[in-house]
Amino acid sequence: MTSWITYGWGLRAVAASLFLLPALLLGSAMAPSSADASCTCSLPADEACPAACGSCAFQSTSCQCTTDCFEFSCSSGYEEIGEEFGGPFCPIPRPICLRTGARQVAVCASCAPGRYGPTCAQCPGGASSPCSGQGFCSQGIAGSGACTCNFGFTGAACQYSNAVTCNGHGTVSFTGVCACSAGYVGSACQYSDAVTCNGHGTVSGIGQCTCNAGFAGSACQYGNATTCNGHGVVSSMGQCSCFAGFVGSDCSQCAPDLYGATCAQSCPGGIGNACSGNGTCDDGLTGSGACSCLPGFTGADCATAVPQAPTGSIPSLVLLATLLMFVGGVVAMCRRQA
Repeated sequence: MTSWITYGWGLRAVAASLFLLPALLLGSAMAPSSADASCTCSLPADEACPAACGSCAFQSTSCQCTTDCFEFSCSSGYEEIGEEFGGPFCPIPRPICLRTGARQVAVCASCAPGRYGPTCAQCPGGASSPCSGQGFCSQGIAGSGACTCNFGFTGAACQYSNAVTCNGHGTVSFTGVCACSAGYVGSACQYSDAVTCNGHGTVSGIGQCTCNAGFAGSACQYGNATTCNGHGVVSSMGQCSCFAGFVGSDCSQCAPDLYGATCAQSCPGGIGNACSGNGTCDDGLTGSGACSCLPGFTGADCATAVPQAPTGSIPSLVLLATLLMFVGGVVAMCRRQA
């Protein structure tokens, strides 16, 4: 390059001397200007750096131009790399000038936090919460984006855990499928015989209970022994069908005129005619079945009437006896005086 420039300068000097001599002698305006060379060029502009990048790469670039006639050197910041013939109106060769530099290009040189790879893609779980906050992402321009999950978490984004995905009742796989512990079923191990069916049935994988004998209801929450006090059969809606002798919404009472723990004994006089209609029976679960008779009746079933004196007989006899005693007293007194 140096030999070429030196050679070029030599040619331009000879040509300039031959051309300028008459111009100088004649005082012509053909003499070269002393101003800075007119050769300039613009380097390509920077490209916008994508937001995903932490920083962007720079690329070498250049541009070139040719000076005007009679400009023997390149402007400051330019390098002469050759010359070209001036043409019919420029008898001397013109320098070819090169400008070099660098520009930013839209290629990531580093990634923003939570991003990885040449394109700075988001880590699994998102750039703001890589690996769902439960692991570490292989991030950065050379990262793979793979998550290393904390203990108890798994999945591409560490989004699954035994405690949450399987409700603490199973082991979750990398794809989020639960293997439930004994006694638990459901996609999230959310159902169990003990809780879903209240320990009185068997639950299916979709949460439906098959109740044991003596229990009913969607959660086996009703029982013959509890809901109906052991004296009836309960329905799936919690309603009791009482056994013979028992009444009440929960079969907790004896039917009228029945008594005893099994409500199997009838009051004296029978059902519908307790105590012969002449008294009150001590009925019910704790009753004795004894009759309390009304006045004028007696007997275990109050069926016997108490004998009554004829109306008015007793007062009349008393009055007659009293009168006779008075008369007898008067007669006796008269005799003594006579």
